[in-house]
Amino acid sequence: MIITIHDELVFEVDLDILGEFTQIMPKLMVNNKTVRALGWVVPLLTDCEIGWDWTVPWNIADWENGRVREDGVVVDEKGDPTSKVWPMEMVKVLSPVFGVVKIEEPPDSVEVHLKSLTKSTLSLLSTALQTNVSEKGSTANIFAPNGDLLLTYESRINHRSLLYDLRKAKVIE
Repeated sequence: MIITIHDELVFEVDLDILGEFTQIMPKLMVNNKTVRALGWVVPLLTDCEIGWDWTVPWNIADWENGRVREDGVVVDEKGDPTSKVWPMEMVKVLSPVFGVVKIEEPPDSVEVHLKSLTKSTLSLLSTALQTNVSEKGSTANIFAPNGDLLLTYESRINHRSLLYDLRKAKVIE
């Protein structure tokens, strides 16, 4: 440990033990003899941020939540890339510990099976199709609740984002 600042502990950790450190230290900080003796009803929580300097731009929660791709790019809850990128030196050390999200090519087409054919459902579908256009995407085949093909949307769409948006809106299962 190098220093304490307000509610932070600052450590300098060699890359060769970074993976082990990020798994052990946060648990040790919140689950030790002293903390347990306090008997707090509300658990003590911590997080682990990493950086080459004081800016600590990377949070280990990206790894714990399975949001780091094999190229270091952090993806959002839809699986879409964000602007945040982990350095490859850290990816090499942390990926064996936490795993990585594989970079996948989009499928040629994606099937969307609607739960109902209401005006609201079709409006949500239309919005989702228009807002999830992607340069490198998939064709969408839209099916009615009875299984009949309603339409094939030829524009390239981001299939992960489209399916995420439609599930969130409860338009599909």
